[in-house]
Amino acid sequence: MRLDAEPGAVIAERYRLVKVLGAGGAGRVWLAHDLRLGDASVAMKEIRLPFASSAAEYGRHLERAQREARNAQKLRDHPNIVTVYDFLIEHEVPWIVMQFIDGRSLHEVLADGPLPVATVKRIATALLDALEAAHGKRIVHRDIKPANVMFADDGAVLLTDFGIAHFQPDSGLTTTGMIIGSAEYLAPERARGEEGGTAGDLFSLGVTLYHALEGISPFRRETLLGSLHAVLSDEAPPPRRSEWMAPLITQLIAKNPADRPTIAKARVLLGEPTTVVLPPSPPTKVFPGEGLKGERLKGEGLKGDGTRKEALRGDGHTRVPPPQRPARPAPRSEARAGLLLSLAVIVGILAWLYHGNQGFAAFVTDTMGLSGDAASAHQGDCLHQDPQHGWAEVPCFSAAADRKVLQQLSAATGQTNACAGLAGWDGSTDSTILVGPADQEVRLCTAPRSQANAAPGPAPTAPTASYTPPTYAPPTYAPPTYAPPTYAPPTYAPPSYAPPTFAPTTPSFDPASLDSSRIDQTPLTSEALLPDSFTDSKGVVYTRNSGSSQSCLTSHESQAVQTVLRNGSCVNQIVGTYTDSQSHIMVDVEVEPMADAQTATASHNSLSHAYDGDWGLWCPDTGAGSQICNDRENTDQATQSGYVTNHHRYLIHSLAIYISLGTDKSAAPWTDAAAYAAVDAAGPQNYSGNQ
Repeated sequence: MRLDAEPGAVIAERYRLVKVLGAGGAGRVWLAHDLRLGDASVAMKEIRLPFASSAAEYGRHLERAQREARNAQKLRDHPNIVTVYDFLIEHEVPWIVMQFIDGRSLHEVLADGPLPVATVKRIATALLDALEAAHGKRIVHRDIKPANVMFADDGAVLLTDFGIAHFQPDSGLTTTGMIIGSAEYLAPERARGEEGGTAGDLFSLGVTLYHALEGISPFRRETLLGSLHAVLSDEAPPPRRSEWMAPLITQLIAKNPADRPTIAKARVLLGEPTTVVLPPSPPTKVFPGEGLKGERLKGEGLKGDGTRKEALRGDGHTRVPPPQRPARPAPRSEARAGLLLSLAVIVGILAWLYHGNQGFAAFVTDTMGLSGDAASAHQGDCLHQDPQHGWAEVPCFSAAADRKVLQQLSAATGQTNACAGLAGWDGSTDSTILVGPADQEVRLCTAPRSQANAAPGPAPTAPTASYTPPTYAPPTYAPPTYAPPTYAPPTYAPPSYAPPTFAPTTPSFDPASLDSSRIDQTPLTSEALLPDSFTDSKGVVYTRNSGSSQSCLTSHESQAVQTVLRNGSCVNQIVGTYTDSQSHIMVDVEVEPMADAQTATASHNSLSHAYDGDWGLWCPDTGAGSQICNDRENTDQATQSGYVTNHHRYLIHSLAIYISLGTDKSAAPWTDAAAYAAVDAAGPQNYSGNQ
C-alpha cells in the first residue's frame, strides 16, 4: 500500500498533519493538530497494510491494524502507556490517533551511550508497571525494545506501539509459525515460531535493560539470522556495568520461560515494594456467613466500559503447577540483606554478654580500642584474620550457658559449632571469635588462643618462714578376704514370634480420572473444590467467608448460560465468596462439574464471549458483601471484572466487584487481578485426594 499523505493534509476533517516524526516498515508517525480541540498536538500513525489479493485478506489486515488501537484502548489512561484516542480510515488507509509525547525514544537516547543504573531502574519500574497492566488485561505486547519506549521531556517513561500485541483469545489473527518482533529482543520461544506468553515480554524487557546499561544488545549480530541464532543458542555476556541490577537482568533473559521471574519477583530483585494498598472504601464489619443468596445482574457487561471478559485459558489447556526451578546463587541485594540480619543478631548477643558478664564487658571495652599494631599481634589467634580497627573479641568460655550463646552466635554467622569445633579446645581453654564492624564480617578462630593472650592463672602462694618436717606412718597390713564363687543357672527364653504386618497400598492418583464423572472421586463440596484463601498478582489475600452447593440452573443466569449448563449435564454447582482483609472487594466463584472434559471445553468455548451479567452474582447472607445483592439498582455500573475457564471436567467462573459499588475505574486493576487469581485457584486440585 502506498502512503500519499503530505504535510498540511487534513484527515477525517479534524486532524491537520504537520510533519513526519518517524517512519518504518509498518508506516509513518506524524505530528498533527486536532482542529476541534484548539490545535492540540496529537501523534497519528499512518499504517501501511500489506498487499491483499482479496477483500477477505484486506479485512484480515485491517483487523490486525484495529487490534493495535483496541489493545491500547484497554489500557487507556495508564501513566506508563501511550494513550490511544481514535481509530479511523481515510481513503482505505487506517490511522491511529495517539497521545503526543514531547521527547525521544529510548533508542534515540542510547545513541548517546549507556545510561546510569539509577536511570535504568526508573525505566524498569515504569515498564514493569505497564506490563503488569497489559498482562492483567491478557494483552501480550510481543515487541518490547528501546524504539518502543518513550522518554518524555517531563521525565515520564511510556510504552508504545501495540501493533503486534496479542490479546490472548484472538489467536486466529496470528499466522501459525510466524516470527513476530525485533530479532535481537525476541524471546527464544517466539524465535522458534511458538505463540509464547507473558514471559516473552519479560525476556524482551531484560534485553532492553541490558542494552540500556551495557550500551549494546547482548544478541546483536551482523545479520537477522545471526541475531535469531544468538537468541536461541548463545549465552549473553555477563553484564559489567549493571552493578546490583545484574541478578535481575540475568534472570529476565533466561532461555527457559519457566526460569524467568514473575513481575512480582522482578520488583523484589529491583528493590521495589510489593505491598498493594487498595483504593479507599468504607469498611464493612465482617460476620461469619455460610449461606448464599443470588441475584440476576442487569445490563450487558458489568464493566463500566461495556467490554467483555473472555476466556482465561485456551481450549484443552489445563492448569499445571510450574516446573521446579534450579537453585540460583542469592542476588547481591539478598545476600547483603542476609548479612545485615546476621549482624543484627550478633549485636543483640554481644549486648546480652556485655551487660550480663562484667568480665566480658571489660574485655570488649579494652579490645574495641585496639590499634592496628596491637590487632596485628592477634593474627596467630585466628587463621585468615584481616585485623582492622574496631575488632571485638568474643571469648569462648567453658560455662554451658556461654557455650550456648556462642553457638547461637555461630549459627547467626553461618559458622558451625562455634568454639566447640575448634581444634584443641577442651572446654577450658579461652578461644575467640572476632567481630569486625569495619568489614561487617565475623570470623571464627580455628585454634586456641596463644599463651600470650591466655587469661592469667591464679596468683602463686607466698612462701612461709617456718619449716615442718614430714611425719612417717608405718604401713598397715590387712589379710585378704575370701568369698566362694556364686553360681547362677542359665535362663531360657523361648524365641518370640511377630506375625508379618500388612500395609495396604494406596493407588496413586491419576489426573485423567478428573476428566469423566464416571470415575472422578472428587466430593462435591466447597472444601474439595474451593481454596480457603488465595493471593492475587498484587499480593492481596482473599479469604473464603461462605461456600455451599447450589443448583446449576438458577433464575440469576441468562438463558444462554442455563442452556450450556443443562446440555453439559450440570446438576449442582459449588459457589463460594471471598473478601480481602479490609472488605473492599468481594469475589464470587462458581465451580460447575460437567459430564466430561470434552463437554467442559465445549461449554467454555460457548460461553467465552458471554457477558458477566449472564452469570448473575452470588452474595453471602450476612457479613462483608451481603449488601451487594440488596442494592440491585447500582450493581450494573460498579467496578468489577469476571473470568471463565475450564479445568478437566469443571467449568469455573469468577466475578470480583467492589463492595462499595463504586464506579472508579482506577480500581479495575484490583478487581481484574482478584477475578483472574480466583478462577486459577478454584477447582479439583484443592481436594487432598487429588494430589
